[in-house]
Amino acid sequence: ELFTNTKLITWEDDYKELVYKGILYDLISIEKLDGKTNLIIVPDYEEENIKKQFASNYEDTSGHSTTNKSEAV
Repeated sequence: ELFTNTKLITWEDDYKELVYKGILYDLISIEKLDGKTNLIIVPDYEEENIKKQFASNYEDTSGHSTTNKSEAV
């Protein structure tokens, strides 16, 4: 059940990363403590920014941009 995508958590990169509340995290380790499973994670802002830039570039080059970048001549 731990590695199942839910509304709260989405797993990526063969369960080495996860998205929680819209932020990408790297999974450092998994610990069991007092009958609970604790995930040790760190935010990966650099990769998250790269993904956003890629998505933005894709929108620009595919013509699916949400903003109109044409100028009147």
